[in-house]
Amino acid sequence: MKKRWQYIKLALPPAKWIVIAVIFYLLTYSLDLLIFGILKVEPNEDTLVLSRLRIGILGVYAGLYGLYRVIFYHPSYSRKYRFWLNLSPWDYRKRLPLGPIHLVETDVLFLSILTMLAYVNVPELVIAPLIAFLCAYVLMLWIALNENQGHTALAVLFLASFTYYPFRNPIVSVFVLLGLYGLCYWSTAVSLENFPWNTKWWQLDPVNELRKQSKILISRSWPFRYIIYHNQLELSVTKAFLISFIITWYVHVIKWPAGGLYEWWLLMKLVFYLVLFRTLVYVSMCLPPISLLGRLFTFRLIIPRYDKVLIMPICVILAGIATPQILRLINLPGIYCFELTLFVVLFLTMALPPKYKEWQLTAPGRLYRKRAIEKNLKPPRSTDTVIADLVSSKKNIFKS
Repeated sequence: MKKRWQYIKLALPPAKWIVIAVIFYLLTYSLDLLIFGILKVEPNEDTLVLSRLRIGILGVYAGLYGLYRVIFYHPSYSRKYRFWLNLSPWDYRKRLPLGPIHLVETDVLFLSILTMLAYVNVPELVIAPLIAFLCAYVLMLWIALNENQGHTALAVLFLASFTYYPFRNPIVSVFVLLGLYGLCYWSTAVSLENFPWNTKWWQLDPVNELRKQSKILISRSWPFRYIIYHNQLELSVTKAFLISFIITWYVHVIKWPAGGLYEWWLLMKLVFYLVLFRTLVYVSMCLPPISLLGRLFTFRLIIPRYDKVLIMPICVILAGIATPQILRLINLPGIYCFELTLFVVLFLTMALPPKYKEWQLTAPGRLYRKRAIEKNLKPPRSTDTVIADLVSSKKNIFKS
């Protein structure tokens, strides 16, 4: 029992932080003394602002404590801590040396004090510090999920909306947040079971890895950056569907209190900007093989292998116009017409071909001529020179 108490005491913030927080909170009562004691103002609705101010301060304290509990104790947020654990005999069956990630008795004590103080000020907002703490705590646990836990991260992101929708009840929000905490804690436990992370890197030849990095650095200069694929983020159809669904769902949740008031002009602007952004990203890789004037003179108005980049903008614009009309024909309410149209537009923007990799490697275009760069272009450095620069830049990392 004594050892456990010594361990959970590690979860407490530094004493000086607690003292500063207490002093700042007590200073607000000096305003009460000034208003009610010296100025002899009778309590009314306006004077309740001070009580609500203290509730806000308690909520901020609870949120900061939630951030502190994860950021200062989770290995994902400290490179030195993670590196030290890699070299130590620690495994998931042992306690974390700096302190627990999960909720412990000191957290219950701290939140109980904040809750009692909230009850003294405004009894109706007694649960506000607990909600603030859980929101901050779950958010940081969610951010700490690694790339192999994408499905769990999406599940948490989807379920988090039920803290607000459809009940708008603080008690329901607390239970939902506790469920999200359990899901994030389970995912964190699974992640720690697989610790140390990224062990494949230990088995690689460092010289070959540095050579690969040097080639990447060289290939990012002109003109190589336009003709070499750099493992850019690619969205599969499944990922595009899930991302579109999550965005559409949160639009529904945010707009739900407005009673179904949706701005179609805003959707049209979104369609325009999405089309413009993706088209510019693709076209910026290379120019058409011949100019517009060349197309007119050669009667090659359409170049299929290059002009296929315009398939996506045309389809998205047509979908943005036709989808709401089709949905209205089947007497679907305007709310669902707006949301389904938004989903279709987002999904088509991310999922329609050509893929970025395919376009970069096979597009029959001309490279942009950057004369300012060509004029100041230095002779290409050797791979060994770049490796030496990489090693010198990583000395501090190796020392730590």
